Amino acid sequence: MKTVLLVSADDNLRNNIKNKLEELKLSVFEDDSGARAYSIAKKKNIDLILFDAELPGVNGFLIIKKIKKKEDTKKIPILVLVKDNKINEHNKSIEVEGYINSKDLVALEKSLREKLNLAKPKKKTANANKGKETTVKKEIPVKNDEELLKRLSELEKELALKNNELDLKNSELKSMSDRFSLLNGSLESDSSSSRQVVVLKQEINQKDREIIELKDKFNTKEKEILDLKEKSNSFELKIVDLEDSLSKSNKILSSLEKELQEKTKELSEKTNDLSQLKVNVNELNTLKGYLNEKIKKLEDDLSDVLNKEQKFKEEKSTIEKDLTETKNNNSLLKEELSTSKEKINSLESELNDIKSKVASQEKDLANMYNKNIENKKIITSFNDKKLQLEKILDSARNLFNE
Repeated sequence: MKTVLLVSADDNLRNNIKNKLEELKLSVFEDDSGARAYSIAKKKNIDLILFDAELPGVNGFLIIKKIKKKEDTKKIPILVLVKDNKINEHNKSIEVEGYINSKDLVALEKSLREKLNLAKPKKKTANANKGKETTVKKEIPVKNDEELLKRLSELEKELALKNNELDLKNSELKSMSDRFSLLNGSLESDSSSSRQVVVLKQEINQKDREIIELKDKFNTKEKEILDLKEKSNSFELKIVDLEDSLSKSNKILSSLEKELQEKTKELSEKTNDLSQLKVNVNELNTLKGYLNEKIKKLEDDLSDVLNKEQKFKEEKSTIEKDLTETKNNNSLLKEELSTSKEKINSLESELNDIKSKVASQEKDLANMYNKNIENKKIITSFNDKKLQLEKILDSARNLFNE
């Protein structure tokens, strides 16, 4: 079935034209403002557009220009509906397939049949017995179902053949009826004609039976076409439902993709923080090694100072012994003793300097020891944070995998 998009803000005009289109067995989509014209033309496989250019507050020709400009709709023929006194006033620079007086439904039907290649209406033919009207082939709205469309086309062809066969049988029956009338007139004068009449009656009866069978087949095909029409309408409803479901699924998918991007960004930030913490831990380990080396060196220096102090004490003891012995000697030894005392004073001064240096180094060592304890606490804190970040990273990875 051909599909027409009807765009008009005039309710009476739209209803009149819609009734005419339905008489021509055309599927109709309506738009009363022109706002949805392009969207409908793009999505609904429109075969022709009837466009009323007199839209309130909207330049209809701009919408027509957009439809003709877009690649996916530019091949759709457009007939512009105008009032008879304004046919020559519209913008003829936009290429359309024609201008139709909106009140001239006869001209509209003619243009529709021409543009959509619709079959001309068949005239009524008298049947020899019942005067039955010739059945006009019906079109079924089939979209997006090639198998159903193929089956419908086969049924229509078969229906046309049966229709022609029925007309042929009617013609034969009429011819036989004429022969029967002629033979009936000469029945009394010719006995052999009676036998021919009987034969003709039998043939007529046989033809009547064949016609009845053809009519039954014809009705069966018509019923099949109606069933196919109902199926196609059901398919259209299912397609609309599927389009809605697809739209909802796309929205959900878009939301999930956005959430995934946010989670990925958050995971990247956590990874960067973890990398920075690893760098800080490495720096702390380096500082720890440096401090251990310094502490070891200070311990070695302290050991050397203690050894020197012990040696000094030993030397002092020796000197005191020598001094005692020297006191028992002569005055010359006193002079030497005096000199020795000066040496002792000098050594004591050096000893005091050494002790002050040792005290200062012990103080520095205590400070470095305290710093080492603080650094150990910092390292412990960083290790705890490292474990927390690793747990967060594992959680983020699990969430990302899900």
